Amino acid sequence: MSIYEFAERMRKMQQLMVPNYVSQLQEITQKFQMQNQGITKVLSEFQKHYQPIQLNAPQFEIPKIPTSQFAEIAKRLQISIPDLSAFEYNFDDFQEEEVEEGKLIEVVDNTKLLIKNIYEDHGLLNVIDPRKFEEIVAELLYSKGFEVNLTKQTRDGGYDILALQKIGGFPVKFLVECKRYKKNIGIDIIRSFCDVIHHEQANKGIIFTTSYFSKDSQKRKNQMGAILDLKNREDIIDWIIDYHNR
Repeated sequence: MSIYEFAERMRKMQQLMVPNYVSQLQEITQKFQMQNQGITKVLSEFQKHYQPIQLNAPQFEIPKIPTSQFAEIAKRLQISIPDLSAFEYNFDDFQEEEVEEGKLIEVVDNTKLLIKNIYEDHGLLNVIDPRKFEEIVAELLYSKGFEVNLTKQTRDGGYDILALQKIGGFPVKFLVECKRYKKNIGIDIIRSFCDVIHHEQANKGIIFTTSYFSKDSQKRKNQMGAILDLKNREDIIDWIIDYHNR
């Protein structure tokens, strides 16, 4: 991978990650590179501590550095970026506002660009912001004929998207939950979501996750029948491929 390809990958990641974390990562990377230190080893250590981000080091000549210096570099990384696994926005200061038509179009266009980036690099699913993931799922559902309503960021009603679709001329109510997770979805999440489906008197519920579902979750899904559907990482990638090739 050339340094230009590496920079382009970082640019795409910046669209999906919390900007503050990305700017810190880029600043640290640039400083190490300017100091002519071992960027390859730094990135390798970075991968060990902050999975699932997959970074490929650019291929260029770099000198070897003593182990003592490398330990100091790793320490500085840990201090500068304490936790890259969350990628959560802080909504404490979020204020509701009416969405203007032009702003809505901008959001839709941005979501389409993110889908294109993920189509080209599936690994970006690992670092996407949870809210952006919800917007992508909403757009994918819309492309399949659903009317979608994305819930407000501050709302916690047990589901993220309300989707409606006419089947046989009758409106069918779907509740959608989006989980941008690294670990597998366990049975507790399935049980809780099933309760929400019944409480909201929905016809069906769907859980989308960037990871996978545990065996117990799959078993519970089979017990629930058609009222519950589970979409894992591979299913989402298939939907993105269909979306891109339509």
